Amino acid sequence: MDSQRDAKKFTDRTDAFISYRRSDGSHLASLLKTHLKYNNFEAFLDVRNLGAGRFDESLLRNIEETRNFVLVLTPNALDRCIGDDDCEDWLHKEIVAALNSNCKIIPIFDSEFKWPHEGDLPADMRGICLYNGLRWDHENQEAVIDKLIRFLKGEAPELDAAAKLYVESDQYAAGVLVFNRFLKTLCKDILEEYVQKKVFK
Repeated sequence: MDSQRDAKKFTDRTDAFISYRRSDGSHLASLLKTHLKYNNFEAFLDVRNLGAGRFDESLLRNIEETRNFVLVLTPNALDRCIGDDDCEDWLHKEIVAALNSNCKIIPIFDSEFKWPHEGDLPADMRGICLYNGLRWDHENQEAVIDKLIRFLKGEAPELDAAAKLYVESDQYAAGVLVFNRFLKTLCKDILEEYVQKKVFK
């Protein structure tokens, strides 16, 4: 009963769950929370050390119940996930919980972040590689925050169709195929529109 009440209180007051690697992502995560609060968005940011048992499980339930999952990807954020096939790393756990829920997933990429090779990540979290996100620019913070707010409000499209296919079917290759087809179709449409404008101008 207490856990259900806690989850209800969490979703009633929180617009986003901010997930981050504590070793190098706490500063950016805190900055995002401050920006969102200034724009009247309530964001949950766990600042306590993990390992409290019942609290940890409650944290995962909160992810499943939240509307938006903001994933802060700093340079070393996914290093501990590589080879973590038993899902013991907590950032790995949080990403899997988000992928298996109905929340909107919004990655925020640090300027120096690079995706690891997709085959190095555990199968249950590879779908995160297919999500559209925002590149953090310290010199243009307001512009990035404006885009983030558009995502939170549902005014910007998520590029997650392939990722959802992966999560549901457990076939990453199929998700990549859908993603590639999407890009080819988009490029073809843009090229045709350009040619028509040049021909009929």
